[in-house]
This record gives sequence, C-alpha cells and structure tokens, in this order.
Amino acid sequence: MIRLNSTVRTGRSVILDRNECKPHRLDDEYLKRFLRARRFVSARAHGLYAFQLHQWGLHVFNCSRIFEALFHLFKRLAPSDELWRKVTVSHGLPQYLVDCNLFIDPECLPARYGGHRRPVSLGEWLTKIRGYRDRSFVVPANLSSLSQTMPFIDIAFQAEISRYEDADFEEIARRNCNEEPRRRSHAIQELRNMVYERGECHPRRMDDAYLLRFLRCRRFIPALAHKLMVRYEEFRRKNAYLYDCSAFGLQKVKHVYGGTFPESPVHGRITLMRFGKWDTDAVPIVDVVRCALIMDEVAVLQPKLQILGVTIIVDLEGLSMRQVSHLTPTIAGQIVSLMGVSFPLLMHGLHIINYNWFLHTFFYVFKQFIPRAAWERIHFHGYDMSSLHKHIDPAHLPPEYGGTCQHVISTEEWLRKVNLYKDDFMVQELRDLGFTVD
Repeated sequence: MIRLNSTVRTGRSVILDRNECKPHRLDDEYLKRFLRARRFVSARAHGLYAFQLHQWGLHVFNCSRIFEALFHLFKRLAPSDELWRKVTVSHGLPQYLVDCNLFIDPECLPARYGGHRRPVSLGEWLTKIRGYRDRSFVVPANLSSLSQTMPFIDIAFQAEISRYEDADFEEIARRNCNEEPRRRSHAIQELRNMVYERGECHPRRMDDAYLLRFLRCRRFIPALAHKLMVRYEEFRRKNAYLYDCSAFGLQKVKHVYGGTFPESPVHGRITLMRFGKWDTDAVPIVDVVRCALIMDEVAVLQPKLQILGVTIIVDLEGLSMRQVSHLTPTIAGQIVSLMGVSFPLLMHGLHIINYNWFLHTFFYVFKQFIPRAAWERIHFHGYDMSSLHKHIDPAHLPPEYGGTCQHVISTEEWLRKVNLYKDDFMVQELRDLGFTVD
C-alpha cells in the first residue's frame, strides 16, 4: 500500500512537471487507472495510448485474406510493436475456435465460440449499469441520452426481434409452460411425428424453433399443441386476405392498441385494446384486425414472449354503437382467434374495463367462439380499478388505470420502432406469411 501511494504521487508529479496535458481529474483513484494499465511505471502511464485499460489481446476471426492485408495498414497507428503482437487473426470460425482457446479459457467464452458462458448484450449491460450505479457515477454528456433512453425503450424495441433462448427464463418456462430442457427435444420430435402421421395440416415450417412455440403455449402436451397448430393453419387458410397488406404500414390504427414495458414476470406482456379510440371513418375494421395480427406474428417470434405470454386489457371507454355495428360474427371470430384460441401465444387472462350495463350484454356475441376453459380466464371489472389490481400488479399498469408504469407504447410507435430494428430473418418470415415488407 505504501508503494501504491508513492507511485500515485510520482504519477501526479510526472503530469505536472511535463505539462503536456491537463486532465479533468488528478485524484489518486483516477491516476491508479493509468498506472495499473502500465504496471505502475509512471512515465509509461503518462504516455498511455488513448485509454487507460490494460489490453491483453485482440482476436479477429472469420477474416478473409483481403481484410488481413488491410489490418497491416493499421499497424502504423499502434504506438509500439508490443501492442501489435497482441493481435491474433484467424480465417474462419473453426480455426478461430482452435486459436482462441489457446489464449482464452473456454469458461469465459460464449457457446458460439466453443465456450460455456452466457453472452451479455449491450442493452442488458446498460440496463444493469443503470440499475446498480451509485451517485458517484456520472454519465458523460454525450452518453446521457443513451443511458436514459436506450435501456428502457430502444432496447425493449430491439428485443422485439430477438430469438435468443435465454437460460434465465428456464424457471419461468418450467412454471408457465411445463417445459423441461432435458425432455424438450423428445416433445418436439413427438409433435413433428404427429403432424406427419395425421396429415391434418401442412405447416410451412417444421423446424424445432417453430414447433416449440406451439408446445410452450399448450404446456408441452404434444396432442394439444397439434390441435392448436391445426386451428392456426386453418385460420391462416380462411383469412389469407388479412396478410395481404404492408406489415408496417398500419400506423393509422394509432392508439387502438398499446402495451406497457417492461413485461410482467407473472402476467407477461400487458396488451391494451382500446376500441373506443377507433376512428371508423379513417380506419376500416379489417385494418384493426390486421394490426392485431402483425403484433401477434411478431410476438411469437420471440422465445421470451412464448414463455412469458400475454395478458390483454380491453378498455371500452368511449365505445359507441357506431363502432359496435362493425363487429360482425366474422370479425368477432377473428379477434378471438388472435387472442390465443387459434394462435400460438400463451394467454394468461382477458380483463374488460370501462363499460356500461348495455355493453355487458354484447360480450356474449363473442362467447360462441371462445372455448369454455378460455372463457373462465375472462374478467369483468367495469370501472372498478381496484378489482383490476387484484389480478395485475399496478406496477405494470398505465397511470390511467391506477398504475405506475411510465412506458406505455402506442401501435404507431411500436410499428415504427420494430420496422427500424427488423432484421433479415424477420423480413423473410413476414414475407413468407404473406405480408409486404419494404
């Protein structure tokens, strides 16, 4: 400790004597960063290149010969040959796994690179930093918007296209879906065999990830998952025209649908349906249904939502006979199908609020399309928000429902953001379903 303090003082002296830079801090903790990165040699710490971190190595993989040649153009930017000697270049992933394991313990690498460690995304890292930072941590001005916005909104939207199977959800998958990792493959194969043998439907995909979504919302019972798949394929066949539209061109639906971020670990995603805000002159009923369809199709691409599921709140504030007159039995059947009856999405419950006695009787128009087990998950609360709170934690409800959730997303914003972050897989998947994606 005596040597450490002495070295810190020496480092401060070098900076002050040479007067070649004017650091914004000169306290001991700040100077220790540079000294540690240069093995406590003050002169070398003073000349530290660019950033005060000890660089163990730089490993580049899947590199073509052309890019390898380009690396040599950067060599002249390195302050010394010592730094350049820490760079390892490999020409493909298999060779990289061999090379990398010579330098890095596989226990510290993700599975993709031959290791066993779960990778952490930038979004998750930023979220944790925001959650655990103390008052002494000040975000630089040019990063303040990133730390304030990205973890809660942009990262949430980026997660809409994630197909990552997170091991952290295994316990929730066990509780919600009756899913056991050790018997997952067996259940998938049993469902696949059932589809081939019975021939009641002809899915466009038969890969594991596709079959898994049906098993998860039917508690890993292959027979029930097969029945759901048959209903889903029948829905797609009978309602092919619903897919004949621009997937992200339904912003005019605006505030009819919404949701809250983040998801509830118990109730999944809280989805809002506000049919009283539907402008029947500007938006045809078919587009209202299409918007719900694209939301469902995007949701089932995410393993996270396959496991967490959804809870729907139908807010009928402002609903009039003008809107009710468009709800034909066909439309009612389509809406009910999208709520999980014919769709591979785990449905925890349907909560209907802000309605009067007249509309209460109208709900029974839908009853003919709802299986008895699903009807038991429907709850009528009227204008009593305390009744709603008995089922859903207010932390996941918007303020207008007596909640404290600050991130309520409209259809318009959701479509715009998902369109911004969509990847090639999502684009191809939506096109294969029949949607138009620019």
